[in-house]
Amino acid sequence: MPSQQRARSFHRPQALVVGVLLATVCFLSALSVITSLACFLIYRKDPNDWLSGHQGWGLAFVASVLVYAFFKIWRYRHALNTSCPLCHGTFFMEKDCHMNRDARRIGFFSYSTTVILDLLFTGTYVCMYCGTPFRLKK
Repeated sequence: MPSQQRARSFHRPQALVVGVLLATVCFLSALSVITSLACFLIYRKDPNDWLSGHQGWGLAFVASVLVYAFFKIWRYRHALNTSCPLCHGTFFMEKDCHMNRDARRIGFFSYSTTVILDLLFTGTYVCMYCGTPFRLKK
């Protein structure tokens, strides 16, 4: 039976935590954009009045789009600066290069989403470019 490589500790675990939080906030704000748009269209009274939605769904839509845009830009900039210490691949953002054979992918999710889900639920991840396992704790 081949020995399994022990997960290395990541040198900046705070960056991983921030990346997971940014991804979660982006996902939740995207849900709020969809929900507020649907409620704005469903509860609309006067088609000519922009603010006539039930309890200001128009304002909720605009605010949620602005929040989503802000956090998406922040997430993109953070993803550019967070990379694997061995291969220097950005694991919060996929590139068009080949993935390692040990890279994990859950169902229909992308490799970077799988990294985020692994970090969120297990505290470990496998780099999609070099296949090295990493962990949050030392």
